[in-house]
Amino acid sequence: FLRKCRGICDLIKNKPHNCPTMPPATPHCLTCNIQDCIMKKLGSTTLMAEIQPFKHTYEYRRGTRLFRENQEPKGVYFIRNGLVKLEKRGTHGRTMILKIASPGQPLGHHCIEPGDNHSTAAETIEDCRCCFIEIDAFRKAVHQSESFRSELRRLILGETRELETKLALMTYRHVREKVADALLYIAKRYGYVPDGNGIRINVDRQEMADMAGTTKEQVSKTLAELMKMGLLRCRAKHFRFIDQEGLTALVEGYGLKLT
Repeated sequence: FLRKCRGICDLIKNKPHNCPTMPPATPHCLTCNIQDCIMKKLGSTTLMAEIQPFKHTYEYRRGTRLFRENQEPKGVYFIRNGLVKLEKRGTHGRTMILKIASPGQPLGHHCIEPGDNHSTAAETIEDCRCCFIEIDAFRKAVHQSESFRSELRRLILGETRELETKLALMTYRHVREKVADALLYIAKRYGYVPDGNGIRINVDRQEMADMAGTTKEQVSKTLAELMKMGLLRCRAKHFRFIDQEGLTALVEGYGLKLT
C-alpha cells in the first residue's frame, strides 16, 4: 500500500504544468504509429521498456501553456496530434513565434543536462495529445544510448540552423515577403492540398505577425494585397486557396512584378 502511495505521489510530482486530462492508455514506443518520433532511435528494446513506466499520455485543450521560458523542465513532450507554437519574448516584451511543432516532433528536448531550463515557451494552438517522458528518464536514455544521443544532436543542430536562416532572412526581407513566407509555413504545417477544400487554421493575425516579425495591421494589409494579386483567397481563418508556387516566387524574389 505504501509503495503504491509513493508511486502516486511521484506521478503527481512529475506531472507537467497545466495538464487537464490523462487518457487511460499510453502507447509503447515500439508499437507507436508516429514513425518520425525520435524515441524510435533509442536502438534498444530494453531501454524502451525501462522508460515506459515514466512515460504518460496527456490531452491538452487549445491555448494550454505547456511550459514557460526559464522554467525548470519536468519532462519532454512528444506530439501525437495537434500543433504547438514555440515562442520567445524579446527585451521589449514583443513575442516572436520561432516554430510551430507538429506530430512526431519533441518539445523540451534541449534540456539534456541538470540545470538546463526551457529557453522558449510552448503553447498549444489547437487541441493536442502528447506523450510525456519524465525528465530524469529522458536524460538517462540520452546518456545510455549512443544512437539516441547522436540522433538528438543531429536534430538540435538542424533546428539551430533552421532558426539561424530564418532570423538572417528576416533582417532584409520586406513585409510582403515575410508574410508570404509565414503563409507557406502555415500551409505546410496544416497540410494544405491544392484543389482541395482549403484549410481552417487556428493561427490568428497577431500570431501570424509574431511569426513574420511584423504587426497585425501589416499582416491584414498584406493579406489583402496578396488576394488582389490572385495568390490567396481567404476569409477570417479559412484559407480556401493558397498559390504556393506564386508565394514561393514572391519570397525568393523572382517571377513576379510587385506593385
